[in-house]
Amino acid sequence: MAGVRLLRGEGRYYFPAARFDILSHMRFNRLLAYLSGCVTIAASLLIYLEYIHGLGFPDGFITELGYAERNLARVLIVISIMLGASFIYLGVVGGRELIGRKLSVAIILYVTFIISVSVIDYYCRLYLSGSGGG
Repeated sequence: MAGVRLLRGEGRYYFPAARFDILSHMRFNRLLAYLSGCVTIAASLLIYLEYIHGLGFPDGFITELGYAERNLARVLIVISIMLGASFIYLGVVGGRELIGRKLSVAIILYVTFIISVSVIDYYCRLYLSGSGGG
């Protein structure tokens, strides 16, 4: 087949006219990976400051809701840092190989995790004592 080449050992064929299109998608995926990594790590810092650092009353009392939210925040921070590191790794590797599927799966996984943590937090706010103002 004249004019058809192999793309960087991936086993996929492409036409030379489509090279610019593939390279622009690779650049977009790298940028999206780096941006996702920065957002997840910044979200981890924000969650730490809101739910762990500023938790409780001045006398040291923490309500049931505070304990539940602190444990939920710790899990969210750990997973956000892990996924943030994987996003940045995908950004680094994105210059050498196609990362579109891996990146989309990781983003969908992170969004699903954030939604599930939000639902659990809403449940805790509804049914644990300490969520009301008086």
